[in-house]
This record gives sequence, structure tokens and C-alpha cells, in this order.
Amino acid sequence: MRPTEPAVDNRATRTNDPFLGREIAGRYRIDRLIAKGGMGSVYQAQQVELGRKVAVKILHEPHDNGDPAAFEGRFLLEASALARLSHPHTVTLHDYGQTPQGSFYLVMEYIDGVPLSRLLKVEKRLAPDRCIRLMLQVTRALKHAHRHGTIHRDLKPGNLLIRQEEGEEVVKVVDFGLVKLKEGDQHITVTGMIMGSPHCMAPEQVEGGTIDERTDIYAMGILLFRCLTGTYPFHGKTAAATMIAQVNDAIPCVSEYLPALPDGLEEVVTRCLQKDPNDRYQSMNQLLRDLAASGEVSTEDFTPVSTIMEPQQQESRVPLLLGAAVALTLVGGTLYWLFAPTPQPTPIVQRLPVEVALRSTPSGAQVYSRDLFLGVTPLNVQLQAEGEHDERDFVFQLDGHVQAKVLRDVAGQEALEIEVDLAPEPVEEPITTPPDPVVKPLRHKPVAKAPAVETPPPVSEGATDDSPWATGGSSTETTEEPATPEGYKENPFD
Repeated sequence: MRPTEPAVDNRATRTNDPFLGREIAGRYRIDRLIAKGGMGSVYQAQQVELGRKVAVKILHEPHDNGDPAAFEGRFLLEASALARLSHPHTVTLHDYGQTPQGSFYLVMEYIDGVPLSRLLKVEKRLAPDRCIRLMLQVTRALKHAHRHGTIHRDLKPGNLLIRQEEGEEVVKVVDFGLVKLKEGDQHITVTGMIMGSPHCMAPEQVEGGTIDERTDIYAMGILLFRCLTGTYPFHGKTAAATMIAQVNDAIPCVSEYLPALPDGLEEVVTRCLQKDPNDRYQSMNQLLRDLAASGEVSTEDFTPVSTIMEPQQQESRVPLLLGAAVALTLVGGTLYWLFAPTPQPTPIVQRLPVEVALRSTPSGAQVYSRDLFLGVTPLNVQLQAEGEHDERDFVFQLDGHVQAKVLRDVAGQEALEIEVDLAPEPVEEPITTPPDPVVKPLRHKPVAKAPAVETPPPVSEGATDDSPWATGGSSTETTEEPATPEGYKENPFD
């Protein structure tokens, strides 16, 4: 059963919504409101020149304690993060800019689909094979994002859109509004702002720790558990209680809710949900392979494969030549078996351990090789060399510094030392250097300062928090228990 997307009645909001029925940048006509959250509203629009539907996300006025620069920085971060991603399971960015009134907007691919959150409300839970198929698509999208230095940080059912393509369910990952924001060595955060959705937040998010690829892997465990069992693994009566449970509560067993599970699926979910990031999968590539194996999905279904085709022999046009070829084949075959040398056994490739010392200046860089997370510098690891030549890539990543990649042949070596100097990222004006040719430069206009703490705008009639475009942040008082953020559900069953 596929739930239908209810149409949003804009009659109640047309009188007080300044964007409905108007054009943005002279190219995008706003037709209807899709959803409204604490940080922005998403509209269905028409790209007039091309006659195609698009989704336009317009950010609300800043709630950053009156800091327009931080607000603009988060907007540019989301735009640049989307601009560098091009994947069949990730929403595509077409354009971005700023209206004459000072509102920032993103123009994205319009997806005629249903949020996974709404699908789960109707169907409660998904069959294991269907769940695995959908989550493999999400994992592929995140693997692509991580390779481009983008961490989602707000994976939840509402940020996954599902649509039908040729009878198959296709997932699109949306809303990169909470991707990691960097400026040099400093992380830009918002005081009193809950960054993420409590049911899907990793323990390090709750505790304000280091966010990396493994944070998204934890969220994948939450999504798998929710789809398989019909409930979230950690839940409290309030948002704060749920976040505390993420840190302290033991990991529940999927088999308690669903005894008949594919082999290995319980272990995949449990490993994703480990409290310590070092105990989880260290890359999406590792998760991808184990998840596919649990569902008995061929790697050809989710990994690009190169196939070598042998050329077909052409048929002879002359029957006489065909007969002669057959006779020669028989004679040649007899001679081969009489005089052919004894076949030699295929040599076994010996794998030799290699001690690799990895250093960086400054230290603290994350090191990856073949999409696997090795650790943080300074670091000593042992690798297994394969064959006479085994060239490996070692990628060093550190916030505020340019990524460094080193290629080394580890074969035939007992020990190897790799040391890199990481150059600081150049200070550039992001407005004058768009991340993608299709992105238009912004037109600046001063934005009026907002009060230090401002209540997010009310949700309009027909727009719901579980929309894939609604963000997970909300403004709260820092001295009291955090207010319930957008998208939080008091019921663990949604």
C-alpha cells in the first residue's frame, strides 16, 4: 500500500505568506507550500524558462542571537555541500541566491515522492528484504557524500523521500541543512540550538563531541531498527530524556521485536548502534558490504562493475571452409593432448604484514585508505601486502586544512613511514566563488538583526514536521531543559 501525499491547502496561508504566487530571481514562480520548519520553508515552484517543477527552500530570518554572518554561513554551507554532490540517491541542487528582500533560497530537484516517515505511519514496519533494499540506497548516497567531505548529521525517516521508478522504490536523501560547518580550525555552532533529531542523534552529538562519518553510520542503525521493528531503539518522554537514552541505555535486540531475521542483520544493526564510534563500522563501504550480504544482495546491484566481453567468432559464409575448420580443430585437439606440457599450479599470492607509521603536521588528522578509516594521527597500523605490487592510497583529512593524498607501494616492505604537512585551507570569499557553475552569485543585502532568542515560526496548516524538507533545529534557552525540537515525536512509534 502506497500512501498518497496530501495536498497542502494554501488558501489559509496565501494572505500572510509573502512568497506564494510570486517569482524569485525572475525565474521561479512559487506555486504552493510543501512544508515549513523552524529554519525554513519549502515550496513547489515552476522554473518558468524551462517549464519544469522545482523545489525552492527559503530560509527564515536568522535566529543566531542576532548574527547574520553565522546565518549566511550555514546557508552557504548547505549550498556548497549540495553543489558538490551528484548521485542518483541524493537530491540535486540547481541554483541558489538571495532575494532583493534579503531572504536566502535554494532551488533543488523536485521529487514526487513520499517521506519514509509517512510510509512508516501507514505500514508501521517494513519487511526485512524491502528494508535492506531501501537502506542500501541510502548507504550508497552517504558513501558518496563522505567521499566529498560532507556529513549529513540529520538522517531521519523524514529526510528520506521514496518514489516509484519503473515499478521499483527509489530513495532520495534530502535536507543537508545541518552538515558540518567549518571556518578554519573553529566549528561554528549556535548557542542553545539543538542540532539534529533526538531519536536519531548519535551519543557524540548529544555530548558535543567530534562528528565524523561514523555519526551517520549510527543514524543508519537507527533507521534500520525503526524500519524493521516499527519503533525507535531509544525513547524518552521528552527530547532531553531521549538524548540521555542515546548515551546511557543498552542497545535493544531487533530479534525481540522480529524473531525471523536474515542471517547477519541483527549484527549489522548492533554494530551501527555502538556508543563508542571506534566500535562501529569505520566507513559506509564496510556497512554497505555487510548489509548487502545479510540481504543476499549481489554486489552487482549496488557497485559499478566492469565486465570483459570475449569477441564472438564470425560464422563462415562458405560451408566448405566450415568443414575444413572442423577437421583442423579435431586434428589440432588430438595433437594438443599428445604434446601439451603438464599444467603448472597457479602460484599462491603471499600476503606479508607491513608496519605503516602515519604522521601529520599538525597531528589529529583522520586517515583513510581504500575508503576504510584507519585512525587519527599519529598512528601505527599493520597492513597485509598482496602480490609483487600493492599500491595504496592514504588520505589525510583535518578540519581547516587541505586534504592530502599519498600513494605508496606497500608490497615488499617490512615497514613504511608516511608523513605529510597539511596546508591550511585558503581564506576565500564564498559568495564570489560559487561551488558550481550553475550556482549564481549572491546579491548582498543587510539583514536586520533578530532578538537573542526567538521562537520558531508556527507550522502552517497542512505542513508537517515529518516533511523531508523540515529541519531538526529549534531555538532553546541554554539554562533550562531544551525545548522539543522540530520533528520530535513523543510516541516512539511515530
